[in-house]
Amino acid sequence: IPTIKDGGNHTAAFAQAATTSVSHYACLDVTKALAATGVRVLIDDEFLAKAKKSYDEDVEIRNFFAGN
Repeated sequence: IPTIKDGGNHTAAFAQAATTSVSHYACLDVTKALAATGVRVLIDDEFLAKAKKSYDEDVEIRNFFAGN
C-alpha cells in the first residue's frame, strides 16, 4: 500500500493510506497473485518441489545464523 515516509504498518499514516482506491487495487493485485501461486502449488508438482527446496534452504541458513 503506497504511503508517506515513515508510514509503515500499524501507524496512523498507513491507516489513512489504506483507505484510498490505489491501495484497494494494490491489495486486489496481491490477492490475485497469491491465489494464482496457491493454484500453481496444487497443480504443478515441479513448482511445489522447487518451493519446498527453497524453503528448506532458507530454514537451514536462518538456523545457521541463529546458532541452531
